[in-house]
Amino acid sequence: GMGGKRRKTPTAVQKPFACSLEDLVSGCIKKMKITRNVYDEQGRSSQKEKVIEINVKPGWKAGTKVTFPQEGDVHPGQTPSDIVFVMEEKPHPRFKRDGDDIVHETTLSLKDALCGCTLQVMPLTGPMLTIRKDEVLKPGTTITVANQGMPKKGGGRGNLRIVIKNVQFPSSVPDSAKTGLSNALDACR
Repeated sequence: GMGGKRRKTPTAVQKPFACSLEDLVSGCIKKMKITRNVYDEQGRSSQKEKVIEINVKPGWKAGTKVTFPQEGDVHPGQTPSDIVFVMEEKPHPRFKRDGDDIVHETTLSLKDALCGCTLQVMPLTGPMLTIRKDEVLKPGTTITVANQGMPKKGGGRGNLRIVIKNVQFPSSVPDSAKTGLSNALDACR
């Protein structure tokens, strides 16, 4: 036999915590309040509150776990359970994350799609990006801006991908413009 009593470690308690893409691009400190129940031999409990800090590293992905050993409820004769915080990504109004890249979807007018345009995108960090495109931009076209995505584990950053999601057609074309438009489109290949 092994000798001595083996104390069973209770199951870890998982708690979600949310980070925005802005939090994840530069890293941050998240303060989380945990409340643990402390039980005495008679089964009476008292509550103890504690604030713990999670040091969020740049580039962390959803599902990243941070364990705080033995911060769970205290029962007589038992090792307190671990508390595991599981990172969730908050939805972003302008970007979707795809691994180390971030994706921004946009809609162009038919004129901009055919004649070229200047796209402006505010990245997660740094100044506004201005991108001039003179070619025809079809739905599904991706414009890649290097090193404007999420930080990578080994250094460097992923890319920002601007995706032309849709091209908006005018609801009508006035008769006075039809001949000129038709002739102009005939010249296109």
